[in-house]
Amino acid sequence: MSTSYGDHLYFTRLELENVKSFGEPQHLDLTRDGTRPARWTLILGENNVGKTTLLECLTRMRPDVANRFEGDLTGQRGCLPELAAEEDNSYLDRLVRNGADVDTRIVVDMVGGFTLDGAGGRPNPIRCEATIERRAGKFHDADWNGSMKRSIRQPVVFAYGAGRHVRPTGADETIPNPVASLFDPAIELIDAENVLQRLDYHVAKFKQRGQRQRLKALTAMLAEILPDVEDASNIRINPPATAGLGDMPYGVRVKTTHGEVPLGQLSLGYQTVTAWTVDIAWRLFNHYDKSDRPMREPAVVIVDEIDLHLHPRWQRDLRAKLTTHFPNVQFIATAHSPLMAQDYLDQNLVLLQMDETEGQVQIINEPSVVKDWSVDQLLTSELFGLPSARSRETSAAVQRRLELLDKPELTEEDERELTDLETRVSALAPGWNEDDEVVKRVVERTLAVVRGDRRR
Repeated sequence: MSTSYGDHLYFTRLELENVKSFGEPQHLDLTRDGTRPARWTLILGENNVGKTTLLECLTRMRPDVANRFEGDLTGQRGCLPELAAEEDNSYLDRLVRNGADVDTRIVVDMVGGFTLDGAGGRPNPIRCEATIERRAGKFHDADWNGSMKRSIRQPVVFAYGAGRHVRPTGADETIPNPVASLFDPAIELIDAENVLQRLDYHVAKFKQRGQRQRLKALTAMLAEILPDVEDASNIRINPPATAGLGDMPYGVRVKTTHGEVPLGQLSLGYQTVTAWTVDIAWRLFNHYDKSDRPMREPAVVIVDEIDLHLHPRWQRDLRAKLTTHFPNVQFIATAHSPLMAQDYLDQNLVLLQMDETEGQVQIINEPSVVKDWSVDQLLTSELFGLPSARSRETSAAVQRRLELLDKPELTEEDERELTDLETRVSALAPGWNEDDEVVKRVVERTLAVVRGDRRR
């Protein structure tokens, strides 16, 4: 049994005005065609340009229908944002762009009525809006509005901060708020080892078919996502360590090319990815407890710095593998990796870029990219803005060689320098083209014209 199509929502748009580093009104597009939600959105940008702010705004502006509003808000709770329930307004005040008297506006659009794999019927749009006033440098007031066509249930949203701490085995088993780690780096994720052992116990003790299916789906996902784990049979689930039982194996152990390793002794990359992917699955198990295939049910997962602790090969494979195991989950993530950017060239790619003239960050929803670009080309494009994909020293040598070749006459000193540079350039890796710099400049100018950006 699966959920009904009206039970869930996906994000489609975020509008901002005077929010932290964002000034004039602009928006974040979370769709593929302007209407249907994108399955994957990857947000790129330098440090401190507001990537995490966008994720926080999406999370806190989701509609809250859990009856937590009081006073004048009670009758409107079906379409007001979760942020309206905040008691001390401290987070609201932190959102406002610096300035004594400014009005901040945040609007989130969501849509339900269908799933990402194509099932469903008539779309159900939802809008939540917040206007925050600051006067004399202090929070003054907040106004809330919203609209919806028909009733909804609480959106299924899980959010993960860049910390993603792994909970020690045997720690408090309380499941934290599903979005808490995005706002508090001290929040720990659930104990993945405990989840696997619990499922295994229920399968062995009670012969529960549903739990057996969940355990099979979970171990299959981990075996595919984790490098060097060939199949689910290489994830061995043993009971917790118990005094008096001798040397019998205990705990979850993973068979890799290095031998059988306890889950808690795997690298940080293995542990963190295991923790937050198992966290997603476990929350889906609990939310869709009547579903035969809960990992295929709808949800929104927000991940800050999704490339954290991941080897380049792992970065390239992660999106496709997560989509396979969570086909109706909308992922919205930030990253700094050109390899992940390369994997998203045919997805919904967003760039945040500081406009030094205006003193604010711009949201570029359709950055100028070519789907067949190499990693080197991505590094030197507007997505990352590096002057060259080579080292500083090598790049300077190539540039100096071009300058000398452009001179109408060379001095003896120039000749000697050019000879040394020719020797160095000839030793560059195969495939280097001496016209690379010229070609790059032409491409940049062409893209600027297409984009209508005359500043270049």
